[in-house]
Amino acid sequence: MESERFSEAAPSADDAIEERQLWALEAYSSASRALIRSKTPQALIEQVCQAITDRHPYLIAWMGLVQNNPEKTIKILGVSGSVIARDYAKGITLSWDSEREDGQGPAGQSVRSGETTVLRDTLTDKNFLRWRDRAQKYGIRSIVSI
Repeated sequence: MESERFSEAAPSADDAIEERQLWALEAYSSASRALIRSKTPQALIEQVCQAITDRHPYLIAWMGLVQNNPEKTIKILGVSGSVIARDYAKGITLSWDSEREDGQGPAGQSVRSGETTVLRDTLTDKNFLRWRDRAQKYGIRSIVSI
């Protein structure tokens, strides 16, 4: 009887950490297999993005190419996630130019700093204003940019 009540207990903080670690290990393993099996760079990009979104917690993953053109654009090369989430990336403009509005988001910040950028709440972050309505439409509430 006691063991039944124990199994119904709410997940602990340790359980949440273990779940994140398991996700990371599975994503890493899938991405490693993609590196070995992919026949083209495009297939590799798509499979790595898919490895990230195959399991909770990420709704969408995309990979971009930093371009050294006058606009300092970031070109999205591959996207994975639900059909709805992938639509988020269609037509979006990104830059790594600190003087441009489309360079103020997490991708531009990561490129400029060379560090991971975490945006915890797209609804309140002042640098995300340009993409806020679009992100809300697609259910994107937080972002990690590497």
